[in-house]
Amino acid sequence: MKLQLEMIRLKEEDLQRVKMLKALLADQLDDVIHRFYQAVMKSSELESIIERHSTIVQLKKVIHQHIIELFDGTIDEAFIHKRLSVAKVHYRIGLKPKWYMCAFQQLQNGLVQKITEKVEDLTLQYQCISSISKLLSFEQQLVLEAYERETQLAIEQEHEKAQAEMTNAIERTSASLTQIVSDGMVITKELSRNSNQLLTSVDSTKEKVNETCTLASSGQGVMAKLNASFSEMETTSSDAYLLIEQLSSSFEEVIHSMRVITNIADQTNLLSLNAAIEAARAGEVGKGFSIVAEEVRKLSDATKTSADSVGELIDRANVDMEKVKNVMKRLDSLVKTNESSCSSANESFEEIVNSLQLTVNELPKANHHIELVSNSTHGINEAIVFINQAIESLKTEKVI
Repeated sequence: MKLQLEMIRLKEEDLQRVKMLKALLADQLDDVIHRFYQAVMKSSELESIIERHSTIVQLKKVIHQHIIELFDGTIDEAFIHKRLSVAKVHYRIGLKPKWYMCAFQQLQNGLVQKITEKVEDLTLQYQCISSISKLLSFEQQLVLEAYERETQLAIEQEHEKAQAEMTNAIERTSASLTQIVSDGMVITKELSRNSNQLLTSVDSTKEKVNETCTLASSGQGVMAKLNASFSEMETTSSDAYLLIEQLSSSFEEVIHSMRVITNIADQTNLLSLNAAIEAARAGEVGKGFSIVAEEVRKLSDATKTSADSVGELIDRANVDMEKVKNVMKRLDSLVKTNESSCSSANESFEEIVNSLQLTVNELPKANHHIELVSNSTHGINEAIVFINQAIESLKTEKVI
């Protein structure tokens, strides 16, 4: 402080001069203060600050007392303490330094104007203005220095608060990241284990698919043979049906021939009866002829009986052939159905084989992708370890 007084050349004689001005300007202070607040209220920001924290009437009383104390011409601890208190109040209400300096300059201009009006001696006038300017400059220094300290203190407090919040945030974030890293390591280990199991499963699946493909190919071959067999069976069945039709036609011819034989036997029987009658009329002469006629009749009856038996056998054979024909028709229909089913099954086997072959071709790609996932998992695991180390390092570092 002593150095500050020396630099602005504020001496005891200046203080005495200011003390002398107290009586001279006492009745002029109200006008100076009135003009001061007229200028101040032109700023909407300053007006807002005044309205929030005080009133014009109250502030006029405060500044009046402040100026009176200023003209006491005494610089002591109380003087300095009062100025420091003013600086704290300015900071608390949010008065910016620029507005303080503008208002202070307005007050200084008012006092200088009154000195000019009241002190006629120019030399004394200059000396009084110089003295009051030095004193006001010293007060400004005190207030601005205190204002700067309050600002710096507030900045440090905000910094400490921000530092504490940052530290807490880092600790919370570190805790969360630690948990995430821990969960991530568990997940990557599980993913790695699952990838290995999946690789094993893919290899096993490839073997099973190859086996299935071989079996399907074998099944396809069996179905092709079965289809050929059904085709051959269909041909054989058709040939057998034609033979039965031909046999049935032959039986019809035989029946026709047997009917002719039966008619001949009936006619022969009638002739033998007539011959026997004529032999009986001839008496002893026709006796031999009668025996022949009897034998012819017996032969005719036997022929007719045999023809009837053959006819019955042929009729039963025809009935059986009709049954065989119906069976052959059902067999032909069944063969055609089975042949169609075999063709469909063969096509299905072919599709299965093609599908399995595509699967076999895709398995190496799947295996490659799984290996990529496994490699990525290792990379993620290494990144997680690095992050964990960074978190531990972050915990030990001090936030600046």
